[in-house]
Amino acid sequence: MILDLMMPGIDGFEVLRTIREAEQTSHIPVLILTAKHITKEDLNFLKRNNVHQLIQKGDVNRDELIKTIEHLTTYEPEVIVEKPAVTKSKILGKPKILIVEDNVDK
Repeated sequence: MILDLMMPGIDGFEVLRTIREAEQTSHIPVLILTAKHITKEDLNFLKRNNVHQLIQKGDVNRDELIKTIEHLTTYEPEVIVEKPAVTKSKILGKPKILIVEDNVDK
């Protein structure tokens, strides 16, 4: 999942919290791509919520972004000891990607 922290009408941190609290989505790898200034507290929250990468908009290297997305779509999450074990498997074949964007490209 690629998540922006600054979205109209909803806080990206709350979206991340909701994703991590639901058993069905708790293991989804998350890449943060945002223009938001990240404070030390924000960074600590992201680390605690298993964010796999943080990229600031404006500093996006296309090749690095593509490489990161490839890694996320073949990522095998570690089993977390604190939570009940959930069977997880690699994504086989072409991954399904849902893109949600609030700005229309022109």
